[in-house]
Amino acid sequence: MIFAITSYLSSLCSLALAIGIVVGSTALKPGVTNRLNNATSAEAKANNVLYAHNQQLKDEIGADQAFAQAAEGSLLRGLLVGQHVVLVVAPGADSPTVDGVTTALQKSGAVVTGQVVLSQQFFDTGSVNEQGLKSTATTATRVLPPGIALPNSAADQQTSGQQAAAQVITAAIVNKDGVGTVTAKASQKVLNEFGNANFLQVNDGNGNPVLTGQATMAVVLLPATAPPATTSGPINLALISPGARPSAGQQGRLAGRVAQGVRSAQCHRRRHRRRCRGTAHDSRQC
Repeated sequence: MIFAITSYLSSLCSLALAIGIVVGSTALKPGVTNRLNNATSAEAKANNVLYAHNQQLKDEIGADQAFAQAAEGSLLRGLLVGQHVVLVVAPGADSPTVDGVTTALQKSGAVVTGQVVLSQQFFDTGSVNEQGLKSTATTATRVLPPGIALPNSAADQQTSGQQAAAQVITAAIVNKDGVGTVTAKASQKVLNEFGNANFLQVNDGNGNPVLTGQATMAVVLLPATAPPATTSGPINLALISPGARPSAGQQGRLAGRVAQGVRSAQCHRRRHRRRCRGTAHDSRQC
């Protein structure tokens, strides 16, 4: 029995050794080794090309941003003198963007009246929340002038609460053609109604939970990441409503001038970069 087991183990060891020799000799053949080395070298070169291209794009973005920051003062100066702007901030909008837009508006001569920061709850399209928004909007209209009323029907029933709330909030924070429509006290009461229901928060940019007055324009700030496809429709409708009134007439033209100034800065920077690439000038000039 012992001899049989020993013989069996010896056979297994011999088989394993033979397989190892065959596999090892195949892996070590020069042709196979060369092909593997060539494939590895090609992948490494492809990766290096991609890394270089990625770095080039990062450098271009950095150059564009640096130029925009350096030129925005002269490009925006005086575009919005006499205008008062309120920022309507959606959930997820990052602080650097909010601060950057605020600075750009101030450089253009506008007075920023503060921020209306919408909560995630504001965009909840569940039936309970929709009813809560409508109820809050109805209560808030009691302090507004008689001419401001809730819509009889919503463009999209799924966001009827958001649309009703947006109409009331817009009436409280934005005036009509530069003429005040509500008192500061009434405006604050409307915002308090929605704030107490956790639909929004208000600040004047200095930590105070008030706006400095009605605005002539509203700028809606969105998050960098787009919402899921299943919710983007309702969210878009809810976000468009607060900016609907100030996008018309003079306010819309002025906002367009600011956007045009930013685009001009970007185009000027790109043309400058192309000219530098097409000449033999010192690279420090570019």
